[in-house]
Amino acid sequence: MTSVISALLVALAALAVLSQFGRRLSAKHSLVWLSVFTFLLFAALVPEWLEPLARLAGFRLVSNFVLAGLILFAFLEILQQTTQTVKAHRKIRDLICMSAARRFLEKRQNNQLNTKILVVCPCYNEEDALPNTIKSLELIKQQHPDLEFCIVNDGSQDSSGSILRKFAPLNHAEHLSNSGVSGALLTGFLIARELGVPHVVQCDTDGQHPFEFITELVSQAELLQTDLMIGSRFVTGSDDNAHGNALTSTTWMRWIGGRLIYLTLALFGSRARIKDPTSGFRVYSERAYKRLISSMPEEYPEPESIALLSQAGLNIGETLVKMNARITGTSSLAGFRSAQFMIKVSIALFALRLRRIP
Repeated sequence: MTSVISALLVALAALAVLSQFGRRLSAKHSLVWLSVFTFLLFAALVPEWLEPLARLAGFRLVSNFVLAGLILFAFLEILQQTTQTVKAHRKIRDLICMSAARRFLEKRQNNQLNTKILVVCPCYNEEDALPNTIKSLELIKQQHPDLEFCIVNDGSQDSSGSILRKFAPLNHAEHLSNSGVSGALLTGFLIARELGVPHVVQCDTDGQHPFEFITELVSQAELLQTDLMIGSRFVTGSDDNAHGNALTSTTWMRWIGGRLIYLTLALFGSRARIKDPTSGFRVYSERAYKRLISSMPEEYPEPESIALLSQAGLNIGETLVKMNARITGTSSLAGFRSAQFMIKVSIALFALRLRRIP
């Protein structure tokens, strides 16, 4: 009976910890927290398993009761400090984004804006790709006068800032420090809300996303009445051959990771089953981006936004898009970091689902 109660308490404690990832605890540290939590459980429940390691380090284990009490106290103190740190970090991010959005709007106050589509491009250290990106966006803008773009320089350490100030003085926003893709999107959403823009398009600045497909992606979203339309590399369609092999624009590791996230998103219902959940080429309706402003994911905005909007009852869809291979720079999710990212995202999504059960 005692073992059953212990197992139940351990399970409840594990679920309580898991449910905090992406909320009060930073989801990017989920692997560390899980490792520490697992070690502490072994130390409290079966300390004899750790005796060889303790003797090797010159320590003697104390009783289970004392050890469990000390562990619980230390864990709760660390948890409290960590939640305060995460809360402060989010407030700083929000201030950075609000300041950047305000400065962008001040620059454009003398320019008549009749914008129906706002293209938001997060940018971090993309000095090699920026000149072509700006030219491509300017060309699309000339062809579609109701389209406007904003490149969000997210605290780049290279010459991205100077390039934007020279070649896109009215079409960029500046973050004083790096806030991640989530922060860059939040800045774009705040600008769009102020302008009353019906659609926000998210694009990368590295040249992988086909800018010429932007208006078609928006048309698809309007036609199917979706609040979030995702340009997908993996959705099947009659024109698969025309779009070529989707894996030319990604890696096998990221494809496998995407499948893992796809399976985790299935926990949120059928509308969340997106085959390319990490795609950063997407269209948000006004209803969708306003919803995300109030509950912006911190680390993993692409897959988490799918889960959040699905839970809110909004419509989500995807359409086949041929992505370009990266020509300049290196991905931040190369090699082992890609697998690590996918695992962390899956844990964060699972935690989000746990929080929504009540």
